[in-house]
Amino acid sequence: MKKRKKGCVIAALILGCIIFVIAAGTFYYFDVLQLKGDNYRTKGNLSQIYKRLEQYHTEHGAYPDQQDMKSLLKTLGMNENDFAKVLFFDINTAEYHAFNRNQEDSAQNIDDPVLSIRVKSHIFGNPERLCVRKDGSIYRGYGTGAKP
Repeated sequence: MKKRKKGCVIAALILGCIIFVIAAGTFYYFDVLQLKGDNYRTKGNLSQIYKRLEQYHTEHGAYPDQQDMKSLLKTLGMNENDFAKVLFFDINTAEYHAFNRNQEDSAQNIDDPVLSIRVKSHIFGNPERLCVRKDGSIYRGYGTGAKP
């Protein structure tokens, strides 16, 4: 009787481990898919802000001064309801790099402000800086200290 009870406990433990592995794998792949979708929607959100920056430039003759993202969104008349919903990234953590007249960086055009946000391509990956420029190009700058 004890051998049968011991065999049932071992079988239950093995079954529990198998169910745990399947559940963990399912959650991992769900997070990977969600992260990929969030990356795509975040690119769209940044492009939307950039379009509004261009509209602001047309109306006022210049881009807004350097400011944090919350202030920039207020300046542009935007709020969080204007953006696609994302789970992993907050649009308020994005950075606005206004045109700097003293900057001699050939990578940044004279009237080309840059929007950037730190994102991850993989759940356990290193953060990358996703940047959008005036021409609509989107590029990745690796590392947390990457400059656009």
